[in-house]
Amino acid sequence: MRLYKLSNYSKAFTMTELIVTMIIVAGVIAAGILTMRGYVPKQRLINSTDAVEKALSQAQYEATSRVYWTCLRFVSSTKQIEIVVDQSGDHGAANSCGNGNDYLIGSYTLDTGISLAACTSPMDGNPFDEGDGHVWFDTTGAPQLCSGGSCSIESLEFIISNSQLASGTRAREVEVSSSGLIEVVIRGEVGYNPITYAKTVTGSTNDGCE
Repeated sequence: MRLYKLSNYSKAFTMTELIVTMIIVAGVIAAGILTMRGYVPKQRLINSTDAVEKALSQAQYEATSRVYWTCLRFVSSTKQIEIVVDQSGDHGAANSCGNGNDYLIGSYTLDTGISLAACTSPMDGNPFDEGDGHVWFDTTGAPQLCSGGSCSIESLEFIISNSQLASGTRAREVEVSSSGLIEVVIRGEVGYNPITYAKTVTGSTNDGCE
């Protein structure tokens, strides 16, 4: 039986295939990294928008089912939205959210890089800056802002923002109407209260909040 030695051409051809394969793999990895750079911030925005909606819904549910007012407070150091049952019954008084016999029943955390937007309008996209610094739900499920012991039913807009995303894509809105309806506003819409809304259209001339 005759044996044949591999030629240098065959070796070179195999090496060429290997190099081409490595180039293709490197290109796929690079494309994946670029895709993930956009995907991760967007997913964080979606997750945090969902967290705000869930926190509001739970606070409203607890208020109507327990027949106690509830409040939400935002802890900026941990980016947590905490839900407290106002068992003390002193809603609206100074530092009344979480005092006395009140108790914490849940919390939701905003993702890294996420903030509540502050915009120039009567409601600035962060209701925790309004009134006594808390958001309240009465036993009918209506949202209330309180100050100096006095509370009033208000429509509230929460603008969740991620500065790592481009203008027109970095903000989403969660709205609570005065009737108690809670919804994540569809992109490109302003919700029931057009005073404050998220800028969700790239290149839009609308002065939305983000």
